[in-house]
Amino acid sequence: MKNARNLNLDPEILMRIDFDNSVNGGASATDIQVTDVADGYRMLLKVPGVEADDMRVEVVNSRLLIYHHFPVYGQSDLLPNHYKSIRVIGNFVIPTDADAEKVSAAYDTSARHLEVFLPYTDEEQKNFRTKVAIDKR
Repeated sequence: MKNARNLNLDPEILMRIDFDNSVNGGASATDIQVTDVADGYRMLLKVPGVEADDMRVEVVNSRLLIYHHFPVYGQSDLLPNHYKSIRVIGNFVIPTDADAEKVSAAYDTSARHLEVFLPYTDEEQKNFRTKVAIDKR
């Protein structure tokens, strides 16, 4: 039997498997690790079957929202007016000692994980909303 890691599967197949699994009560296991480092909080997220271009990171008031888009089952990205659905990966409360305005995100293509960094602050946080650009390394 072949090792599953050596198979080169079409992302569309993986996405459909994930969608079918979600509809039937499950989802691909997302691995999220949060560590407290010297100058802030570091989050590492591994989301199987999701590419960097499909991930989104937003700060909405005092929450960090991480999600991705995927086409509605049976539709292709090649269609001009295809519909997309959203799967929330994480919806986190931003700690009061973190600077919501300076959240950054980078996708490590070799390790295939998203790193989100929330630096510390001494100032009181106010309501704030922004989309965070995801850099690729």
